[in-house]
Amino acid sequence: MTKRQNERQAPNPPAPESRPGRGALPVSIFSLLISLLFVLYGIYILTAVDGPNMLIAFAVAAILYGLLGLVILACAYKIRSSWCVIAIIASAVGWLGVYVLALASGVLTGLQLSGFFLLALALWCNWFAVVKVVKAGEANS
Repeated sequence: MTKRQNERQAPNPPAPESRPGRGALPVSIFSLLISLLFVLYGIYILTAVDGPNMLIAFAVAAILYGLLGLVILACAYKIRSSWCVIAIIASAVGWLGVYVLALASGVLTGLQLSGFFLLALALWCNWFAVVKVVKAGEANS
């Protein structure tokens, strides 16, 4: 390999992304919609079903996760601090725990285990949006 070909190769490790927060707005809008769906899902359960206490706790947890996701995303836009990433991870783990407990107690109907993977995708999207927003803030500083 000649010296010129060697210079054109990608550096090892690859160069850092030049605009790390690029694409934060579309992902944030999608995350906003997901959080609103959590709120609507919880409200639907509370209004449509008069069930056991675990179902009511599940509905309240869904509403709280949706609202918390909205607040964390707003804080990420306002403050652009790394604690927002930790907060969204903690809230996602808490919601996932509530979902697994609801699955184990037999409260949920519908998607159940396949819904677990759909839920994991939604939680990941919320986390990814907060990470993108925080990285965009760090790049602008």
